Amino acid sequence: MPVSWLIEGTSLMGAQVEESFAVNEGVARWLSQADTGKVTLEAPALYAVNDGSPWAEYVYARALLADADQRMPVLPGGEILVEKVRETTLPAGEGEKRVTVYRLSGIDMSPSLLALDAEGDLFATFGEASAVIRTGFEGSVQPLLELAREINAKRTEELARQLLHRFEAPYAIANVRVLDVRNGTLSGPSVVTVSGETITEIAPYEDGMLPEGVSTVFDGEGGTLMPGLVDMHSHSSASSGLYYLAAGVTSTRDMGNENSALADLMKRMEEGRLAGPRITPAGFIEGRSPYSARHGIIAASQEEALAAVDWYAERGFGYVKSYNSMNPAWMTAVGERAHSHGMRLIGHIPAFTNADAMIDAGFDEVTHINQLMLGWLL
Repeated sequence: MPVSWLIEGTSLMGAQVEESFAVNEGVARWLSQADTGKVTLEAPALYAVNDGSPWAEYVYARALLADADQRMPVLPGGEILVEKVRETTLPAGEGEKRVTVYRLSGIDMSPSLLALDAEGDLFATFGEASAVIRTGFEGSVQPLLELAREINAKRTEELARQLLHRFEAPYAIANVRVLDVRNGTLSGPSVVTVSGETITEIAPYEDGMLPEGVSTVFDGEGGTLMPGLVDMHSHSSASSGLYYLAAGVTSTRDMGNENSALADLMKRMEEGRLAGPRITPAGFIEGRSPYSARHGIIAASQEEALAAVDWYAERGFGYVKSYNSMNPAWMTAVGERAHSHGMRLIGHIPAFTNADAMIDAGFDEVTHINQLMLGWLL
């Protein structure tokens, strides 16, 4: 059980990190970029680091596995638990490596996965898109990514079975005020009737008066009913769908993913096996370099980049998203090819160029405002 942490360095966004935690005479004190506090401990508790590394997850897991019920209070608040998911064998050079996979829940919105070897030492932390793995076992990364997708799919499909509701007959949402986002107006008390995916009627609401033929009535309690929100920059996963729906987001634009994994995710959502918003995918293209992102299509030449644009166009993508390692000299041709297909060219400003040059090359959208600020203000 850790009794102190000291974390120094630089955060993802460039801030200086000087985080600390210590227990002294039964009092826990902590300081991080997120908050500061102290509490008198009545029972052992883990500290959830704010700016940690994957090693922190192993520290949590090791402490939890030594606990009787494998769950503990966590500071600044909440509870953390570890569950054994399965044992599996991974390729390791010319041989194999036997590991046990655990799921760690309570630190983040979604559980995280880690693999321990037969001695209980950390072998890897991993998810659907990336992994941190022991040196020399890089060949196990892809099997781990696929394993994460399988494990998360099983969990989220079970949640969908528990939480999704299907209405064969029309239903009504009564006693709501409807927000008209086109005109910026709010209706009087209304009752909204829905059949399938279609709003069939919006009528004035009077207490006790409901449409005929509806199977279920939801009482809006005088609240506001509005169209679903749209997240224009998402990276979809099996676990994100329920969070989106809970927040009122019914449509997203996926801005970069593993193509086969995203296609499978969208298919399972359309079939109702997973819960989630409608997804509009952007075709991710990255230039090949030692620093390349490793999903979408990675191009080593302008010809390969143009072929990638064509590949996405053939599959109905409406956007091409360029990333950091794309060669700036390719971008005019990439933009022209995308526009010839009726697609928009969007993305990051590649290294060794600036926003002005990429806008001139045909960018329709720069996907992060800080990349404009870096070029124009700094």
